[in-house]
Amino acid sequence: MNRSNGLRIFIAILALLAAMWSGYLAYGSYSSGTVAGCGAGSGCAEVLASQWSRWLGVPVSLGAVAVYGSMVILLSLGRTWAGSVWCLWTLAITTLGSALWFIVLQQFIIHTTCVHCMMVHTLGSLISVVLLLTLPMQGTKRNSTAVVAGLALVMALVMGQWFGPSPAQHRVAQWGGVADYDTGIQVDRKREVSVLAGRVVIRPDEHPMLGSPKARHILVMMTDYTCIHCKAVHDFLQHLMSAHPDKLGVVLLPVPLDGRCNSQFPMDDGKFKDACALAELALVVWLADPAKFKTMDDWLFMQQGKLTLEDAHAFAATLIGTSSLEAANLNPWPKDQIQRNVTFYQKAQIGRLPALIYGPNMILGRPGTYEEFVQSLRDDLQLNLD
Repeated sequence: MNRSNGLRIFIAILALLAAMWSGYLAYGSYSSGTVAGCGAGSGCAEVLASQWSRWLGVPVSLGAVAVYGSMVILLSLGRTWAGSVWCLWTLAITTLGSALWFIVLQQFIIHTTCVHCMMVHTLGSLISVVLLLTLPMQGTKRNSTAVVAGLALVMALVMGQWFGPSPAQHRVAQWGGVADYDTGIQVDRKREVSVLAGRVVIRPDEHPMLGSPKARHILVMMTDYTCIHCKAVHDFLQHLMSAHPDKLGVVLLPVPLDGRCNSQFPMDDGKFKDACALAELALVVWLADPAKFKTMDDWLFMQQGKLTLEDAHAFAATLIGTSSLEAANLNPWPKDQIQRNVTFYQKAQIGRLPALIYGPNMILGRPGTYEEFVQSLRDDLQLNLD
């Protein structure tokens, strides 16, 4: 085996690895971010569930599979087909341009990083650079047409994502089994709401709520004060409930996305590092004075990404007083309730936040706009808001 054949085989192996990795990411895009190491709220989960993970409705990772798979085939042909070198030049330019585009998207538009995606981009860029440095030149004109063709494919990708239809950023799940129920408002007993086919029964007056426990519909929302999509859905709900105050109430179940209190996730030193403490503080305020909870809840979401734990404790003290805050901090209920919420989250295999639950149905993630959110409540959760 000469050196040229050895290099060609090595590049083909790298391209095959990139194709397989891209196929795995395509699976993650179809399954709303379900990829190893990509828990709810993680960078790769956000990227794979975003509108930028698709091109005209098709996962961009499938396009990557096609590109890298074509590289493998062309490299295996060697020089038995005259056009193989031109096609490899075109694919190399396409891969480099696409990698640059997706890196820009993650850093400046999505504002988070998918480690799996970055590894594929790095691998693809390495393959492309080696190809461009080692492929024989076929004349200035022929090489120029390959560069133009590659850049045209990159522009088609960019234009299709920028101007094409935005895919749904949320998904709907449903549990089967026994029928859920809502006992409604009764004089002689507390209201009970069953969700997820009877797996969980909640008494709204025993949990923090947005809206009234006497509302026509009671939803359950799993949320995290450090989750940007949770903030968006929280804002949608606030707007909707201001328009329909007697029709919608929401039980809030904080589920922190951090391993300090949620074993499903690693210990986080980034944007989720205070998730457990903030969730506990919100529950402490509710325990001390339920009437002050909404103010605390609104403030935590409003200050998301800007506050420190010291700021949050100081604000809580202004609401309920330092002595009440210290007394409520000694109560084990907030920590215990968070663990119950986490257990609920894990057993229901929710896997993504925010989660809105009504009966056996769930909306997981954030609908793109307020109008899409309201339509999803009507269609997917079958709420009557008229």
